[in-house]
Amino acid sequence: MNRKYVRIAKRTVELFLKNDMIVYAGHATLGVLTAVFPLVMLIISVLNMLPGYSPGDLTDFVFRFLPDLPQVKALFNGIVTNLREQSTGLLASVSTVTALWSASGGVTAIQKGLVKITPGAQKSMRDKPAALLCTVILIVLIPVVLIANVMGDTLVELLTRFSAIFGFQNIIGFIVSLIRCSGIMSAVAAVLLVLGMYTWLPGGKRKVRDQLPGAVTVAVGWFVFTMLFARFVPLFWKSSIYGSLASLFLIITWARILFMILFIGGALNGALEEERENTAA
Repeated sequence: MNRKYVRIAKRTVELFLKNDMIVYAGHATLGVLTAVFPLVMLIISVLNMLPGYSPGDLTDFVFRFLPDLPQVKALFNGIVTNLREQSTGLLASVSTVTALWSASGGVTAIQKGLVKITPGAQKSMRDKPAALLCTVILIVLIPVVLIANVMGDTLVELLTRFSAIFGFQNIIGFIVSLIRCSGIMSAVAAVLLVLGMYTWLPGGKRKVRDQLPGAVTVAVGWFVFTMLFARFVPLFWKSSIYGSLASLFLIITWARILFMILFIGGALNGALEEERENTAA
């Protein structure tokens, strides 16, 4: 049994290195980071229509996923504040198109990398539409989650009133507990997002449950790496005249390693699939 796990681990590393996943991680990082600013503009334009919204709400939510570094947080909050003051309807429209175009490049890089490390995956005419659909889902999902986060207390109050009038206390109580446990919801959302990428983004057919080991590994890896990154970086890096530039460098480094972890999870699923095929043969 131990030999089996060692064989799977070796094959995972081999798939990752042999297929140049580090290069694809760099391409994905560039595409996604290019889409960050127009996406933030779009989100702010949507949130500006909500009562009680402040730039701090957006910053606090985003840094549930980013390393909690004060310098980086201050840089992001300043950008959000400036963009909020300049956001307009026209800017939101332009931001939507720009974010969609830029982010689709990052998703396409992820797709190409997964095709190389996923057994049975193949290029097809549906690849670009699949990447575009995944990008649209991401762009729609992020503002929806943000709105739910900003208006969490309001939603809880409305659901409580609804349960008092119509009943369904058990179901509504469960929904309220999910809203309050935003950390758990974020972890589940991360697993489902990666699971969907592994299952449908590369061409070909595969079972959802077969992609679960890699998706869970990625979610755990993202959480552990982000926590360690936020804890250890301040020990070796101090604020200086290059503070903003250094903050940008840290975010790029963090994002690239996250994409490398994403491809490691895909390589793990590929190694497990080969192991199942060898065992069946």
